[in-house]
Amino acid sequence: MVWSEGDHWRCSVKIHENFEGLIEYKYIVTDQDQSYYNWDPGYNQKLYVFGDESCSFSQIKFIQDSEGKDNTVLLRGRNASGGLLYNQLDDDGISDSSQHSHKNHKLNNQEHLIPVGKDKYIKAMSFNIHFFIDMNWGKRIKLILQAMKSEHPDFIALQEVMPYQREQIKGNMTNYLYFGRSRSCDENDQQNGILFRKDRFFKLEGGHIWYSRNNEQLDYGSTAPRMMTWGIFQDIANNDRKVGFVSTQWDDKSVESQQKSAEIISQLCPKLKNSCEIIILGGDFYCTENSQQIKTILNQGGMKSARQNYDPGNNNLQFGTKDDQIQKQYPTFHDYQGERIKEKGIQQDHIFYNSDSNYQLYSFRVLRNIKRVKKVENNMKQLYYPSNHYPIVAEFIKNDKEEKC
Repeated sequence: MVWSEGDHWRCSVKIHENFEGLIEYKYIVTDQDQSYYNWDPGYNQKLYVFGDESCSFSQIKFIQDSEGKDNTVLLRGRNASGGLLYNQLDDDGISDSSQHSHKNHKLNNQEHLIPVGKDKYIKAMSFNIHFFIDMNWGKRIKLILQAMKSEHPDFIALQEVMPYQREQIKGNMTNYLYFGRSRSCDENDQQNGILFRKDRFFKLEGGHIWYSRNNEQLDYGSTAPRMMTWGIFQDIANNDRKVGFVSTQWDDKSVESQQKSAEIISQLCPKLKNSCEIIILGGDFYCTENSQQIKTILNQGGMKSARQNYDPGNNNLQFGTKDDQIQKQYPTFHDYQGERIKEKGIQQDHIFYNSDSNYQLYSFRVLRNIKRVKKVENNMKQLYYPSNHYPIVAEFIKNDKEEKC
């Protein structure tokens, strides 16, 4: 393991070619007795399969115990068909750049391939990318793209997207299609767009719904026109499997507008459920989950909060760490202050899914570690963040024990 500038662990890992077909890995390094482990703020790297340089892996996480003890490598991955895998490699199955001898370690009884096909695994992201062009946009766009490419979600709910930002994102996220429009009659205004993987889904239908009595207008005390973008997407691998996905941003000031927005969403969700196996709603709500506005979505809209319902210690499909256990404490709005925001930060970005879905929540994360560290005078560090919001990610697995009618 090599400690690099910016306090990030970097190492290369190679997987023998008998693991051909794996497209995504996460691995951690822990001490032998698992008494300590935590997510390290490392950037995602790439893995390569022996004999196939074209096969790269887009998602890897690093964990290193702080005391430098004898360490163990744990792998988990996702293959091309969507199956989730925990490593069953022997000592010779893994090598790293420093030639350390890492032992294979089983995590309880979870070392198995979960029989989940490509059409039964969904990853969703919600990300307010902040519309300001003068907030170090040249640095921010690189970090925004890093966050999206490293996670490679199936759907991304974007907020505050300006046309110039949209075009840069579309030009770099070539495996995705973008769906969205301006919130007002001004084509240069903000959008709540949806990015979706074109290699896996195609859009059957979609549209835009304003939280006002007249489209593109202010209403209910809002400070700007507020709306949602929604779509129904069909899985290319399964004609019978459809996903409803919604991206939204509520008003930042008016509680009346927020409540009306919640009521309109609660009317849409049951309609989408008639056509879709799962409804996923992502956005910037300017409300915490304890607010009456969010409770309206949960109670009247029949939705669940990914944050509230994620319990890594209670589900053997979930791969929990100490960091996962405290995810609910992380704010999502940090105003470019990162960890310095502390209790002043707000959990206002959320991902919801319908409570009667046959999909099981697999994970929920706040991506706090996407940042650039630059050293300035007197060894001081300048931190650059992709946005004034952290992106959030939720993963879902189809439960085949009970089919929907």
